[in-house]
Amino acid sequence: MDSALKAGNQTLKESRKDVVEMLEQNLPLQYQLKQIFLEKIKKQEWKQGEKIPSEREICAQYQVSRITVREVLKDLEREGYFSRKQGKGTFVTLPKYVQKLNKFYSFREDMRKEGLKPSTTVLEFEEISCDNWLAGETGAAPGDKFFYITRLLMGGEEIYGYEISYIPADIVGAMSKEEIQENGLYHTIFLRSGLVGDDATEIFEAVNCPQNIALHLGIRKNDAIMKITRHTRAQGRFIEYCVSMMRGDRY
Repeated sequence: MDSALKAGNQTLKESRKDVVEMLEQNLPLQYQLKQIFLEKIKKQEWKQGEKIPSEREICAQYQVSRITVREVLKDLEREGYFSRKQGKGTFVTLPKYVQKLNKFYSFREDMRKEGLKPSTTVLEFEEISCDNWLAGETGAAPGDKFFYITRLLMGGEEIYGYEISYIPADIVGAMSKEEIQENGLYHTIFLRSGLVGDDATEIFEAVNCPQNIALHLGIRKNDAIMKITRHTRAQGRFIEYCVSMMRGDRY
């Protein structure tokens, strides 16, 4: 009982200290409160996927108005740090990271830098018809043919990632699973079409792993992973839409 009371008093003192430090600064409350929230996320006091305190609790802790709290939450939600779920509260997320890179992300190159032998295992390989969703991602017409390929990405004997690729069938002809397994995906595309990716848009974001992907990666559902989404073109022509799911504990 005494230890619980001491812990509660310590938390209260720390909260009051935050408030005093915040109020002593000659800066707008909204700005200061936003910095406190960002610091909590940075230090993982508020972890990704966790629900943060309610608006009322925040108002009481930091002695600020509900209007101020709401404006800060809205601002951070727009920036991608929070997401609100109707009737459930506000949860921590992480913003997507978009950057102009001077070269493409390469799993094989990263593994070699770590002294590991990179390899891939083709899990699924089939020809599919483009639906409205894929058309939106690739600019193709609904009904166009694509190769749908899923692979495990290995570094040495360990699984590092799970990758899904969509390749327009008209640029690679009768490409086979065996060719990809032997030569790799991009080298197979080159051998089949003469095309080498020279332009790509890549988006990196931290996400919680869905159940079906977790089973392949050997981790638990909702464990943190790095999701990399890439649209690749060669000589102005679209050649691949790819989603890579990388294990957060190894990558």
